[in-house]
Amino acid sequence: MVKLSTLLVFSSFPTALLGSSLEAQKKKELRGVGERKLKSVKAPKGMKSPKSPKSPKSSMIIDEMFTVLPEDNASGSGNVLVDVCGTPHPARSAALQVWQTGMGSTVSIKVRNGRPNTIYTAWLRLNGNVMGGDAIGGSPITGGGATSLAPGSALNSLVGFTPPYDGTSDPINGWMTDMNGNSDFMIQLDFPLVGGAYPFQMLDQSVLDAWTADGGNDTPMRYPVPIINPNDANIEGPFLLRVVSHCSDNLSHGLSPSSRETWFNFP
Repeated sequence: MVKLSTLLVFSSFPTALLGSSLEAQKKKELRGVGERKLKSVKAPKGMKSPKSPKSPKSSMIIDEMFTVLPEDNASGSGNVLVDVCGTPHPARSAALQVWQTGMGSTVSIKVRNGRPNTIYTAWLRLNGNVMGGDAIGGSPITGGGATSLAPGSALNSLVGFTPPYDGTSDPINGWMTDMNGNSDFMIQLDFPLVGGAYPFQMLDQSVLDAWTADGGNDTPMRYPVPIINPNDANIEGPFLLRVVSHCSDNLSHGLSPSSRETWFNFP
């Protein structure tokens, strides 16, 4: 006797292909979006009922506070927070939560006691070092060490605000604080933040060619770049995520952090 241990049901198969062994059984409609599930199908006596395939569920993998950077810390653009933005609130803080599945991530950043009515943006580190070794990574578009915390599907739009183009007051990877300096920001990414790579290959070549012709980087390329995470045992880097302000012009500049002031690092 052949024992049937597992019955797999695929949404692309018509129900008639479930086999003659289920023809006499009562079947309910296949329903759902993407993956269709077969419900309440009774198996013949002596056999286990088939289990419906389950969609992967996201799980929270980070629920921590950012590190608060000193007010006299100079950014890569040379801006010093206290000089450009004024004296920051002594109780300034930022909280990070990350949910992740195998295909993407959702990131939440909550700033409290920041600078009121100010544009902030979040950045993802791509340049670091293998422990005790050579430098790795970096943006193949701008050549910088970080890129916007934004989905790859937003790359075409982000290039449109990257120097030499004008910046924007409504950034994909950013937000404006309220009158008290508070803000809640959430973004969905089409790549895994932890253990993943940034999908620069999603940028349209025609958009990249136009940006180059208008004065952008002479040698940009389109390929995925691993994300630098200092929590990895063999990786050295200044941060995984960084939050900066743009007090000098209150604008964000696409894939370039441009003029900015550093507030928070994670980790």
